[in-house]
Amino acid sequence: DVFSSEPARDAEHIENLLIMLRSAASPQAAGLVSSAFHKDVLEPFAKVLDDPHAETRAAMALSVLMGTTI
Repeated sequence: DVFSSEPARDAEHIENLLIMLRSAASPQAAGLVSSAFHKDVLEPFAKVLDDPHAETRAAMALSVLMGTTI
């Protein structure tokens, strides 16, 4: 699950996000990071939204959340 009300779990998610962002700068890791983010974060979030444009809406919302986190 992507969202949690447990602080320790939230810290783990933030750490994972930071690892993904740092790894994205590597040409070798970029594809893996993109695939993992899509599978582990974007798709589960989009499934929560009942909308024909759920993935686009999820991507936009996650962009704002990641920017705020960073």
